[in-house]
Amino acid sequence: MVDRGRTRIGILVAVAALVLSLAACSGEGADQAATVSSEASQQPQVQQEPPQDYAIDECLVGVWTTVSQREQTTVNGEQVVLIDVGRQLSFSSDGVEVVTYLNTPAAVQDATGEALGEVTHSGELTYQVNTDEPGTISFDPTGGELSATFDIRGQSATLTGEGGSGPVTYTCSAAELTQSATGYEAVFTRAT
Repeated sequence: MVDRGRTRIGILVAVAALVLSLAACSGEGADQAATVSSEASQQPQVQQEPPQDYAIDECLVGVWTTVSQREQTTVNGEQVVLIDVGRQLSFSSDGVEVVTYLNTPAAVQDATGEALGEVTHSGELTYQVNTDEPGTISFDPTGGELSATFDIRGQSATLTGEGGSGPVTYTCSAAELTQSATGYEAVFTRAT
């Protein structure tokens, strides 16, 4: 009986740590240094705008709200699934994305679909994103904080962390945005 209780608490902590560690994974941004030859430095300086490092697909620009989300991951050798984490994504044309978590409960299940409990995310994260590789969004976290409150089989814990994400593939239309990566699928609808 005691071991079983430890396992449940261990799952809670492992799931919480996993969600935050997934959020802490980040895609790599490309920093480019400008070099000036000595010949060019002798010419009069012309003020130029910096290169746009974060160009994005114009279809993404606007506000999107979660319709559905399913994220699979392995915790202590056991698959866990997070269902429908409520988020609102706001993309601007300069490549800034603001992700606002809607403070609504999302289901936590095991691989067989058994309900383990729920998790509620709140907070706001900011990223620089680009779509330089067609069909792929790359993320570079720039600020914000995420809070995840887990309630699994009567055990509760709240953890906070900074955001981040690896690249995702996407499709975009006037009304719908889909994102996917290994073990992750999400559908969003355009709010504005």
